[in-house]
Amino acid sequence: MKLNYYPGTDSLYIHFSEKPGADAVEISEHVVVDEGGIPSGST
Repeated sequence: MKLNYYPGTDSLYIHFSEKPGADAVEISEHVVVDEGGIPSGST
């Protein structure tokens, strides 16, 4: 897991996986999952 904080927008991005997101899909405004349905990131 990796965290990135962006002070300009006061937002935090949580990386659940280090795999490239080429086959990732945004399933809601703040959640990205990989092709197997496993969460890969969230804001």
